[in-house]
Amino acid sequence: MATTTHLLRHINAMRTLRLLRGGGALSRADIARELHLTRATVGNAMVELLDSGLVVEAPESAAETRVGRPGVNVMLNPVGSYAIGVEVGMRSISAVVVNLAFEIVARLTMLTGDYRNPDGVSESILKLIQSLIEDGNFSSDKIAGLGIAIPGLVDRNGVIVNAPLLGWRGFALGDKIKSSVPDPWILRIQNDASALAAAECALSPGPETEDMLLILLSEGIGGAMVRHGRVVGGAHGYAGEIGHIIVSSGTETASFEMLAGANHFEAIFAPGITIAEAAAAARRRYQDQDVAHLLENWSQALAVGLANAVHLLDPRSIVLGGPLSQLFPCVEKRVREKLSDMLIYGLAPPSIRVAATQGDDAAVGAAAVIRETLFDLPSIDEGSLAPA
Repeated sequence: MATTTHLLRHINAMRTLRLLRGGGALSRADIARELHLTRATVGNAMVELLDSGLVVEAPESAAETRVGRPGVNVMLNPVGSYAIGVEVGMRSISAVVVNLAFEIVARLTMLTGDYRNPDGVSESILKLIQSLIEDGNFSSDKIAGLGIAIPGLVDRNGVIVNAPLLGWRGFALGDKIKSSVPDPWILRIQNDASALAAAECALSPGPETEDMLLILLSEGIGGAMVRHGRVVGGAHGYAGEIGHIIVSSGTETASFEMLAGANHFEAIFAPGITIAEAAAAARRRYQDQDVAHLLENWSQALAVGLANAVHLLDPRSIVLGGPLSQLFPCVEKRVREKLSDMLIYGLAPPSIRVAATQGDDAAVGAAAVIRETLFDLPSIDEGSLAPA
């Protein structure tokens, strides 16, 4: 009986937390009404949330206060918990810390060095995390966990099955990292595009992200399909590898990521800087002849790749993320025109926009995955509580 009571109280606490996830403050009466619970039940659930520090009380404003005793609203406590997200690339490793309100409160980037050495990169990840924690003076017990985004195939056990750009195969990154971070931390290793899709769903909930194709434009090209607000993993969890479809653009036939990834801009991207910095420099020079020529060819390759994806998946919207997405405004009109010409009659072009996250897309996505676990409803497993 005690276990059942505890479980129900915890479920109601999580339902309350999920209701507050969108921001803003609500009274206990508001929460009871929205969740169809009694005020006493909400009060019991609130004890758990207040004790954990995930929720704080906020007095009503003068405009909201009714006659009688001043009311007390509750809201998410932004500093109640933090999540760390890391993105690993050939040129750089980026890390961010987001708070419970999904605000980026710290970020660091370092050059990757020998990206083909997974053990060395693992050590760099751990050093970067330590620097983030120390520089931001974060308490380790306030950190919910660590998410790491990798450009490649990642299995459900955190093993990098194949990351072609990094040259990694069968590397147990999850085991390597888990042994060096605090036990209570949640650890999630996943594909970079899937991580970014999770961030978009968290940042921009609504019809546009209910049915969405997320395309990550970086050193390579990744993809993630979202249906009914959830990332579709496929039979093995590897769905979305759009960068490896074969396309023809002009006189070239190659993989989509070879024709539209960072490799396309190699001639103008300076070495020793991040892809984001190189893309920003190219955008400032978009009218220069050499840059304009590359952008024109890129728009063609991008349109061909998008047309293939639209014919296959028919998404409501396409969201472009990653460092190269900042170049999309330079070619947006051309891409839309070419895409419309390529689609069969009757198939309407989806909306296309740049991701809400900017600069640290996949790292923010990896942190979003960890943050979302805090809102998971529990399930029963032989009388114990486990994340749903």
